[in-house]
Amino acid sequence: MGLLDGKVAIITGSGGGIGFEHAKALGKEGAKIVINDLGGTRDGEGAGTKMADEAVTKLKELGVTAVANYDNVALWDGAANLIKTGVDAFGRVDILVNNAGILRDKTLHKMEEPQWDAVIAVHLKGTFLCGKHFAARIREQGGGGAIVNTTSIAGLMGNFGQTNYSAAKAGIYGITMTWSQELRKDGIRANAVAPIAYTRMTNDLGSVPENWTPAHISPIIVFLASDLAEAVNGRIVGVHGSEVFEWKMGRSEGVTKPSDGIWTPAELKQNWEKLLVVEKKSGGGAEVSSAVLDAIKLLAETKDENLAKSILSGAPAGAGAKAAAPMTPKDKVNAVFPLIVESFRAEKAAGWNANIVFEIEGADAQTLSVSDSKCIHTVGKKGTPTCTVKLSADTILGMISGTVDPQQAFMKGQIKADNLSDMMKYGSVFKMDKSLQDKAKAIVEGKAGGAPAAGGGSAPMTPKDKVNAVFPLIVESFRAEKAAGWNANIVFEIEGADAQTLTVADGKVKHAASKQGTPTCTVKLSADTILGMISGTVDPQQAFMKGQIKADNLSDMMKYGSVFKMDAALQQKAKAIVEGTAGGGGATAGGGGGAAPQTPKDKVNAVFPLIVESFRAEKAAGWTANIVFEIEGADAQTLTVSDGKVKYAVGKQGTPTCTVKLSADTILGMISGTVDPQQAFMKGQIKADNLSDMMKYGSVFKMDKSLQDKAKAIVEGTAGGATAGGAAPAEAKKEPQDYIGRTYRSEATLINPDQIEAYARATNDLNPRYLDHANRRNLPAPPLLAIRFGFALLGQLVMDPDLGLDPAKLVHGEQEFIFHRPLRSFDLVNPRAEFTGYEEKNSGVLAEGSQFLWVDGELATTLKSGVFIRGAGRKAAEAKAKGEKSEKTVYASPAKDHKVLFTHNQTVDKDQTFRYAEASGDGNPIHVDENFAKAVGFKGIILHGMCTMAFCATAVVNNLCDAAPERLARIKVRMSATVYPGDKLTITGWKLEEKDGLLKIGFDAKNQEGVYVITGGEADVRN
Repeated sequence: MGLLDGKVAIITGSGGGIGFEHAKALGKEGAKIVINDLGGTRDGEGAGTKMADEAVTKLKELGVTAVANYDNVALWDGAANLIKTGVDAFGRVDILVNNAGILRDKTLHKMEEPQWDAVIAVHLKGTFLCGKHFAARIREQGGGGAIVNTTSIAGLMGNFGQTNYSAAKAGIYGITMTWSQELRKDGIRANAVAPIAYTRMTNDLGSVPENWTPAHISPIIVFLASDLAEAVNGRIVGVHGSEVFEWKMGRSEGVTKPSDGIWTPAELKQNWEKLLVVEKKSGGGAEVSSAVLDAIKLLAETKDENLAKSILSGAPAGAGAKAAAPMTPKDKVNAVFPLIVESFRAEKAAGWNANIVFEIEGADAQTLSVSDSKCIHTVGKKGTPTCTVKLSADTILGMISGTVDPQQAFMKGQIKADNLSDMMKYGSVFKMDKSLQDKAKAIVEGKAGGAPAAGGGSAPMTPKDKVNAVFPLIVESFRAEKAAGWNANIVFEIEGADAQTLTVADGKVKHAASKQGTPTCTVKLSADTILGMISGTVDPQQAFMKGQIKADNLSDMMKYGSVFKMDAALQQKAKAIVEGTAGGGGATAGGGGGAAPQTPKDKVNAVFPLIVESFRAEKAAGWTANIVFEIEGADAQTLTVSDGKVKYAVGKQGTPTCTVKLSADTILGMISGTVDPQQAFMKGQIKADNLSDMMKYGSVFKMDKSLQDKAKAIVEGTAGGATAGGAAPAEAKKEPQDYIGRTYRSEATLINPDQIEAYARATNDLNPRYLDHANRRNLPAPPLLAIRFGFALLGQLVMDPDLGLDPAKLVHGEQEFIFHRPLRSFDLVNPRAEFTGYEEKNSGVLAEGSQFLWVDGELATTLKSGVFIRGAGRKAAEAKAKGEKSEKTVYASPAKDHKVLFTHNQTVDKDQTFRYAEASGDGNPIHVDENFAKAVGFKGIILHGMCTMAFCATAVVNNLCDAAPERLARIKVRMSATVYPGDKLTITGWKLEEKDGLLKIGFDAKNQEGVYVITGGEADVRN
C-alpha cells in the first residue's frame, strides 16, 4: 500500500523538472495524477500540449494513473478548469501542489512592466486561483485535503536581479500562512517548500550544485501531502539537496526608550546593534560558533585533534587543554538523557502505553516506558519495544540540548523509527523547554557543575528534595484574612516525596515535612503535580478534574484554594528551585531577612488608582466601556467609563466590553513609564479581545511624568504610600451573588473526529453518521458533545474559590442546550462562559451559568447549566437548625395527557461512568472513585447527569429526527434523581405542539424502580 492510495493530486507546471519529479513521487505512493503544463519556455513564452502529454505517457509506463491539462493557471477559467479536470477524470481531488513558475530576471533598472506582470501572474496569482478553486471543491466534497505551495529563498531573503520573482515568492509565503489558518476548518492543511535544485530554470546560474536534484525535493512533497503530516500546518520547509530545514519569520528583542520617548537618529545609531537579529547563514542553517572557528584555527596551526576537540567539548584552550579528557559521547548521553524524563507531560500521555527503546550509535541504549500517565527511564534495553528508534549520540545530544530539530533530523534519515504513531505521540508528550535545553548544553559542553544523571559529579535535587525545598513557599502564600474561622489539618501524601502537613487554626498556619495529627483532609498527588502547582505550571482545578489530585474533603480543598494564593513572585522562586537556578538551599517559610518587600499584588493595588488620575474626560465623550484587567500575580482591576466619567474597582466588575490580560510586571511598568504599551502589545505581553476599546483607552488615559514618578516611588518602595486616596481600603466581604456577571474563558479547541466517535460510543449512541470513517473530515457531532468544550468553563465556575461551591455536594440540576448551528469535525470552538445566577433554598444552593461556543465568529451552541449544592448556604443551615425539611414535590408524568411519540429503553453499562468520564473530560471522583462517592453520601459511583441527558437526546434524534442530529434545535432537562451503573431507564416522549416550523415535545425518564431521574424534559425538533 502507498501513502496516497485513493487520492488525487494536481501538480501545476509538472510537464518536466521539479514538477514532474513530484508527479512521479506522488504517483509511486498511489496517487492519481493531474499533470498541468502550459508547454511554454522557462520565461513563459509559447504554449503547447507536448510536455504534458509526454509526462502522462511516462507516468503510465511507470504504472501511474494520470491525465493531462494544458490550462493557464494565471487565468480564472484556466485554474477552474484544472480542478474540473481532476474531478471529471477521477471524481474528486485531494492534493494541490502549486509548482508552476517562470523566470524573467532583470535588475530593477532594466525590468519593464510586462516582465513584472508575467511573473507575478504565474507565481502569485496562479497560486491564489488554484487554491481558491481547489478549496471550494474540497468544501463540496466534505473537507480534508492538502495544499503544498512553492516559495523560494528569493522571496524569503531576496536575490539580485529578481525583483518580480522575489515579490511573488514572498507573497506565496504570506498566502501559505494565511491559508493555514483560514482553511483549517475545512480540514485543509497548507504548507510550502522553498527548494533549490538544478533544473532547466537554474542550470545556467552557476551557483546551484548539480547534485541538488529535484528528486531531493519530492519526498518532502509526499510527506506534506500524506496523512503522516496530519499535524503539520503553516510550515515553510527549505530543501537544499540533502539538507532539509524550516524557515521561520522572527523579530529581535528590540530596545525600548523610557517614558514614552521618541528616538532621535543619533540614539538609534547608538542602539542599532541591540535592534538587530543575529544573522544566520544563508539557507536557514545555524550560525558557525566561535568555538568551531577556534577549533578549526587551532587544528590548522597545531595539527592537534585532541586539543581542537577539547574546545568543542567546552574545555578551555591552552596549556591545560589536554590534561582533562572531555566526557565521551556515552558519558554525555547517560548524563543528559534523564532530562527527557523531566520534560514528560503527564496530562498529554493519558491512555498511551509505550516502551520506546533508543538504540544510540556510540552510546548505551536507553528505554522510556510510558504507562498510566507515568514515565520510567532505564539505561539499556528493557522489555519488548513498541517502537525502536535508531540514531547517533550526536543526534540525541543535539535533540536534548535544542541544537538539532527532531523533524529535520528525521527527514534527513538521521533518526529512524519503526512506529511512527509512537513517534508522533512522543513529540506531544515530551517537550524540552529552554531551561532543560540549557541544562543539557551545559553538560554537553562541560560547563555544568555536575551531571544530572548518576555518574560523575553532584546529582541534582531529587523530587523529594525539590518538594521539601519549595513546599514552604505555600506557607508564604497564606492569606490570614481569608482564613478566619477555618480550622484544618491537611496532609499531602506525595508519591515520590515526603508527606507534608499544613495546620490552620486561629488565622495562622504551621507546616511540617511529615504527617502530623489527625487529618481533616488527605490530599493524594504526585511530586510532579505538587511541584507544578507551586511553580504555576499545573492548574490545580484541571489536575483535580483529571484525577491527578485526589482529596477526601472537598470543603477543605475549596477553602484551601481561597486561603493559599501563589503569586508570580512565589512561583518564580519555586521555578528557580525546581530548575536548580536558585542561589540558596530552598525556600524558608516566614523566616529571616527583615521585612518582606511589597508583593506584586500589593504594588498593583497601590499604583493602579493612578490610572484614574490620568483620565481625560474631554477625550472620553460618547465612549462607554467596561475594561477588565486580568493581571497574572495580582488582583483583577476594572475601569468603567460612561458619560465622560470613570469608576475604578479592585476585582472583576460587570460584563467586560474588553478583557486585557498581562502580568503584574507589565502593568507596573506601563504605569511607571518603563514599559511601552504598544511594544508590549506587539510582543504579546499584553492581550486584549477588543482593539477598538484599547485604541480609545490609549487616547483617554495619559500618564504624565508626575504620575509616572509617583508610581515609580511606590513600586521601588520609596513612597510613603499610595497617592490615589492613600492606602486602598480593605475590600468588603463579598457574597457569591456579588459575582454574578463574572466571565470565564478557555482556549479554542479543534473538534477531533476521534472525540466525536468516543463520545458517541461512551453514550451508547451508534448512529452510523458519527462513526463514518470515510467522512471523518465532515462528521456531525452528537448534540451533547458540546458539553466537552463547555465543561472546562463550567469547572472553572464550580471551582471558583470566590463562589465557595462544594463539588463534593454538587449535582447537576438543570441543563439546556440551544443549537444555533451543528458542530462538526474540525470546527475550531471558542468557549466563553458567565456566572448568571445564585439562589439559596431550604435544601441547598442553586448556582447557574451559561456557556457559549463560537465557531468562525458565529454562535454555534448555548449551554445553560444549573448545579445544585446539597445543604449549602445560610438558608439551608437555618432550616436544618430549625428542623425544617424541604417539601418534596411528587412528580406526575404529563405523558398520559398527550400523544405519546416514543418509548426508549436504555441500560446503564457497568463501565459507563468510566467511559463517559474519559470521553467528556469530566473526571469528578464521584463518577470514577467508589470510596470517594460513598464518602460524600452516595451508595457508589454515580452516572454523570450529562450522560443521562445524552441518552434522552439520542432517543429524540433517533425517533423523531430520522437520526439526523442537525434537526435537534433545543433540549432541556431537570436531573431529579441519581442514576447508578446497572440501572434500566425508560425514556418516554410526547407531543406538545407544532409552532414556527418546530415540533415541540416533552419527555421524562424513570429507572427500574419507577423513580423519575429526568423530569421537565423539553425538546424542539426542526421539521
